[in-house]
Amino acid sequence: QHRDYSENTAQEIDKEVKNIVSECYARAREVLKENINLLHKLAGTLLEKEVLDGHQIQLLIKESTAQA
Repeated sequence: QHRDYSENTAQEIDKEVKNIVSECYARAREVLKENINLLHKLAGTLLEKEVLDGHQIQLLIKESTAQA
């Protein structure tokens, strides 16, 4: 495949993309860890009801933050 940049530039791009993906992955894990109880509540409610709309999800989030 033809590129308009050098191999060194390609390596720098790859390195930066890897850093961005790694940082986002770490942040996603942290958000999930911080909100694990809410995640379990949402999962349990989905198992019961199978479908939740945006309003129902917002209510669950509001309940969860009020209890914290």
